[in-house]
Amino acid sequence: MALSYFDATPDGPNSVQQLSVSDGTASGTHVIASFIDTGAPLDLTTIGSRLFFLFSPDTSPEELLWTSDGTAAGTVLLQDIVVGSVPDALFELTDVDGELYFPINDGAGGGELWKSDGTQAGTVMVENFGAGSIPGDLTNVNGALYFDLNNQLWKSDGTAAGTVMVSDISPSDLTNVNGTLYFSADSVVSGSGDELWKTDGTAAGTFLVDDIVPGAGSSYPSYLTNVNGTLYFSAQNADGLQLWKSNGTAAGTVMVTDINPGPLGMKPTDLTNVNGTLYFNAYDGVHGYELWKSNGTAAGTVMVKDIWPGSNESNPQNLTDVDGTLYFTANDGAHGVELWKSDGTAAGTTMVKDIDPGAGSSSPSDIVAVNGGVEFYAYDGSGERLFFSNGTAAGTVELAQNVSVDSDLPSIGVTQTANGDFNGDSFSDILWQNANGQADIWELDGTSQIAGGSQLVGPNPGPSWSEIGTGDFNGDGHSDILWQSAGGSVAIWEMDGTNVTGGGTVSSNPGSTWKAVGTGDFNDDGRSDILWQNASGQAAIWEMNGTNVIGGGTLSANPGPSWKAVGTGDFNGDGHSDILWQNADGQVAIWEMNGNTIVGGGDLSLNAGPGWKAIGTGDFNGDGRSDILLQNTSSGQVAIWEMNGTSVIGGGIVSSDPGPNWHAMGTGDFNGDGFSDILWQNVNGQAAIWEMNGTTQIPGGTQILASNPGPSWHAVKT
Repeated sequence: MALSYFDATPDGPNSVQQLSVSDGTASGTHVIASFIDTGAPLDLTTIGSRLFFLFSPDTSPEELLWTSDGTAAGTVLLQDIVVGSVPDALFELTDVDGELYFPINDGAGGGELWKSDGTQAGTVMVENFGAGSIPGDLTNVNGALYFDLNNQLWKSDGTAAGTVMVSDISPSDLTNVNGTLYFSADSVVSGSGDELWKTDGTAAGTFLVDDIVPGAGSSYPSYLTNVNGTLYFSAQNADGLQLWKSNGTAAGTVMVTDINPGPLGMKPTDLTNVNGTLYFNAYDGVHGYELWKSNGTAAGTVMVKDIWPGSNESNPQNLTDVDGTLYFTANDGAHGVELWKSDGTAAGTTMVKDIDPGAGSSSPSDIVAVNGGVEFYAYDGSGERLFFSNGTAAGTVELAQNVSVDSDLPSIGVTQTANGDFNGDSFSDILWQNANGQADIWELDGTSQIAGGSQLVGPNPGPSWSEIGTGDFNGDGHSDILWQSAGGSVAIWEMDGTNVTGGGTVSSNPGSTWKAVGTGDFNDDGRSDILWQNASGQAAIWEMNGTNVIGGGTLSANPGPSWKAVGTGDFNGDGHSDILWQNADGQVAIWEMNGNTIVGGGDLSLNAGPGWKAIGTGDFNGDGRSDILLQNTSSGQVAIWEMNGTSVIGGGIVSSDPGPNWHAMGTGDFNGDGFSDILWQNVNGQAAIWEMNGTTQIPGGTQILASNPGPSWHAVKT
């Protein structure tokens, strides 16, 4: 489930600015905070389940840094910062692996770099750079912050000592491509103009990729975009402004194609990756500026559709990937600038809705993905509104009026919330199955069952069907249930709360020797996929869209039958689920994945031994990367390993020991604070929840749940 945040201003004199939250429905859209001033919440930036934003009162030279968890009580001031004569110095709130970084001007002309963990005590200065030195173009690369400072490339690990200059070069357009930083820069030392560079974070590892315009001339690389590890960009040479790509070498830096021969070129803009295909706005000299796509070859670079036929231009802008569908704005000559979508074909490129009917333009902006659809601002003929769309005209509806739109700043922030959330309230729920096959869901708010939210679910498939786990297979923001029969068949129940709203049996059947291990989003399309393991140890991934298998396959490596796939999690923070393994001897390993391709990982340096069982994964320290939950099979003791890739960076034994009769069943965010909690079940059926912050149990957050379903019911890992 995702929540969006936006700024709204009610009608009437002496209006106040209001911070509002929405789940994409009218009933789920409401005000959470009001600001009695003519300023407004700005630069809405989300990290995990938490929002950060600025409030700049017109009557004060201050920037006020705030945070919110989506509730009025949880919307609090973090820091009162004077910015002096640089009023926009704070407008680069940047997520670095779960921690917020931002630059400020201290009011005396000094530039500073700050960071925040979401608490007042944890909002601190990293370094003061002195007068006139304001960090800019902040970019996260593998947990290190890179930025431009006084036309030099710098980096920081969050400490003063670790904040250092990388190279005396003037960088711009900093872009992370699978852990390597690319950027545009000119260098007096190299004698080149403004060209493409890359760095590994060291001075020796910072070098010119290719001098596209040799000598002091400049190609001015721009719109740097990562498409599955290949960098695409726009660059200027004797052939005009063209589309280029690079693998990081001079030989591998080439022009993709020239669709408009001559000195002008194709002038590509708005480069956007959608499931490995590059979409962009370009001009071929015949059709005007229209929507194009490319697979990186000349033959595969084609116009998607001539939206405004002839030499006129539809000028596609605001290109946004939403779960594999491209949304954008365009003008077809009859309806003005409206919201469009495309599946990459001419027939599948259509206007979603004429929001401002006729030739008028609703001019949608700030398009963001929310719960299987998009939210955006648009003008309906009488004022600016916040809309939600599921991609159909009927499903494009108004959520709020009198919204505040600032095209220069992020103005809709979107947070992703708890796993195992069936009713979309941002709190994890508990999925149960009886020995006879019957399913049940307990909808929770923390450790309390919501009134009316504990229901037997759907028909009883019988004891030959087992609940494997949960995932969001249709991308609607509500968790669904994955089943497998004794014969190997799998089924998905698409859920809304405790109601089965769709799904069915998946057409493919791998056979009884294959076990569905769990779910994860391996291709990063916003929908859950299925992880399998064979009796021989072989693993496979089915990439899913609802109940349809759309990709995946058997993995290239087989660890052997002594290794068991325990679960999935995003250990390196790249947005793709990875696989957690454990050997019979206790050794744990991680395979870092991109789709069904193994891109990294390996055995962990620690081995807890065969007495410890890896239970599953969760983000216990709130850094945006998955951690590992383990339990001692003899004593019941649990431990948490806080992870960064395959490195254990923290954690340890949790101080409380529930004893051997209690089994850790899995993880979830039951109190909605952005930190994973632990779900327990006793051998007598009783359930309990430990609300966690790292390896520390939150005071008052350890509760045995009031109801006991009995020993014939078991809680299912979510």
